[in-house]
Amino acid sequence: MQNVIKHGAILSIFVVSLLLLIGCEDSPTEPEPISDATAIVHGRVSLPDGTRVPDADVLAVSQTFGSASTTTDENGEYSLTLAVDPDQSATSYTITVSKTGYEPKSTSIPLAPGGDVAVNFTFGVDDDDEEIPRPPSGAAANIVVTDVEATSIGVKGGGYPETSRLLFEARDSDGIPVDLDNSIEISFSISGGPGGGEFLSKTSAETDGNGRVSVVLNSGTLAGAVQVLAEATVDDRVISSSPVRLTIHGGLPAQEHFGMAPERYNFAALERVNERLGIVTVVGDKFSNPVRPGTSVYFRTKAGNIQTEAQTDDDGVVTVQLISIGKQIEDQVHGPGFGYVVAETWGENGTKVTDSVLVLLSGSPIIGIDPATFNIQNNESQTFEFTVSDYNDNPMAAGQNISVSLELPQLPPGQSAPDLILNGDINKTLVDTQSKADTEYSFALSVYGGEEEGVAEGMPLTIVIRTNGPNGEEELRIQGTVN
Repeated sequence: MQNVIKHGAILSIFVVSLLLLIGCEDSPTEPEPISDATAIVHGRVSLPDGTRVPDADVLAVSQTFGSASTTTDENGEYSLTLAVDPDQSATSYTITVSKTGYEPKSTSIPLAPGGDVAVNFTFGVDDDDEEIPRPPSGAAANIVVTDVEATSIGVKGGGYPETSRLLFEARDSDGIPVDLDNSIEISFSISGGPGGGEFLSKTSAETDGNGRVSVVLNSGTLAGAVQVLAEATVDDRVISSSPVRLTIHGGLPAQEHFGMAPERYNFAALERVNERLGIVTVVGDKFSNPVRPGTSVYFRTKAGNIQTEAQTDDDGVVTVQLISIGKQIEDQVHGPGFGYVVAETWGENGTKVTDSVLVLLSGSPIIGIDPATFNIQNNESQTFEFTVSDYNDNPMAAGQNISVSLELPQLPPGQSAPDLILNGDINKTLVDTQSKADTEYSFALSVYGGEEEGVAEGMPLTIVIRTNGPNGEEELRIQGTVN
């Protein structure tokens, strides 16, 4: 179906196309979602050796619906969504591709409503699939990148492909690849990289009869971005390609560079449902590079629910959430309220790489005190031991506040209270801890001045212990006397 349009016919097609573009204000230049009133045509444009042709102009013309156009992408591919008559079995379109330095190619196709048709073009081939001789070129005017085997490779010895072949093409001022009579020496260099020993397979090469030359980038042991530049000197003028940016990613996970931690080690969610705790895992290869983005890490736990799988980002980091289920948990070694979160992946030779972290799920506060009453004489002190913990005797979470205060009675006129002094753990805000030692506290109450005139004797007094924070609120009041 691909017919070569001679120069007169080509001129006619473009004149008609121009008139249609002028006369049709709603010409479909932007792709629309496919429907019964549209169809899609897509394909690729290439050379006889299979090299894709980017930036080729693609024009679709219909006598009924006007024209639409686009250009091929860096892979020589295009796609157009075209208007069709939903009441007809097919609408005829003429598809033409063109680019400076090549004979245009054209074909007519019927498009059915809702259809999806692939139409490929090859420059430099006639109707009988014979190559059309390429016209002689002029001197090289620019260098372009025509193909990159892989934009992402792995570090050396990391378990992923370590090389990428880059194909450059020297072209004259009309965009025609230079021939042998105008061949040039192209030099290659790395203009930026991580400095881990990455290198190019050659420093320079002569272009072939199609103006092409290739070079291979080899990775080193460090991950990072790499830029490869091709340049040449033509008649005392330096021409160069745009820098080709590639990425060297890390290798497979290594146990010595695999670690994890929770946002908090004490998670105030034992009696609650659907509370969330972030679990962060960092994954590196044996060279301490972040592993390749998208590396899967798998999770499991008995401390609630957790996402089963997640993928690393560009820094080799993956975050999942531990979700509380409102039920008691228990670890065989650490006891009630404790549970492990386990992360694992696979490294070189299928070796399992794993780590775990212990999480405490703490519950509502319970306050206990000893002694539970008191009678303190003048110039004496009483020490009180008290605890603030959940029902598993585990500590409260970070941010939980604990305070001790006194409540005095309303005294008769002319009477006053003795001097009362509190010392010890009377105002504390907890840090992130799993230690049961952080459930035990003490304070002392001292009484002075009871012998002075007007000071009440046997005055009743209330000691109030309060706690509030992420684990909730609780208060304990004990009563006694002071003299």
